[in-house]
Amino acid sequence: MSKECRSFCFRLAMAALSIWCLIDATNLRTALAEAQAALPVERPHVVKPSPGVSLRCQVVGVVDGDTLEVEVIRRVRVRLLDCWAPESRTTDAAEKKAGLAAKVELSAAAVGKRATLFVPTDAASRVGDVFTFDRVLGHVWVEGLAESLSEHQVRLKHAATAKGNPVGQ
Repeated sequence: MSKECRSFCFRLAMAALSIWCLIDATNLRTALAEAQAALPVERPHVVKPSPGVSLRCQVVGVVDGDTLEVEVIRRVRVRLLDCWAPESRTTDAAEKKAGLAAKVELSAAAVGKRATLFVPTDAASRVGDVFTFDRVLGHVWVEGLAESLSEHQVRLKHAATAKGNPVGQ
């Protein structure tokens, strides 16, 4: 039912109620509430999401500063998209220190918290395109955090948005 039609029906019902309520003014409030409740409810327009898979999950572990494990039905290793943290498994002492700091921050922000995992599939031409080194490529949002975990790690200068970029960018 269009907005104009709803408006017309409501005005018509109000006019009829006004006449009826002149006879019985004590029931005006109840009559108005019943008339409004009888109108059809307009459903919001649903926007088509981009292709992908979204799942409620629980963060159960952190591998390093840009990889974590979430539990959906079974444990899945997730490589955060748009998040390149220094490696924690390296012989370079400075990179190892930065990588371990990134891992500590990701653990504090995520482990044990309810989250949403989103695996985009719009650019994937085959199932294997959403995996790398036995990890799902995705974004994770933790309840209580206003940004994705990728954005969180980049903002705190524990990661970069692309490989080769300086951390924080």
